Amino acid sequence: VDKFSTSVLQDCKNNILAGGKRVRPAVMYYGYLAAGGENREEIIKASVSVELIHSFSMGSKKRFSIHFLKAIILLS
Repeated sequence: VDKFSTSVLQDCKNNILAGGKRVRPAVMYYGYLAAGGENREEIIKASVSVELIHSFSMGSKKRFSIHFLKAIILLS
């Protein structure tokens, strides 16, 4: 893993483990399943992407926000 990817992953990990970041994707995931959705891999990607976009929009540090934007691109 290159230096940039390591930095992005570390920023993502720090943000996700900060608390309150797992509720939104979990609600989206379980809501999808409850509505009859069957493609678990795609809903995981979608719910994580929504959380990353939210985190990016709320980020106050430029470096932090840029890394989340790049992480979203990597998920695509």
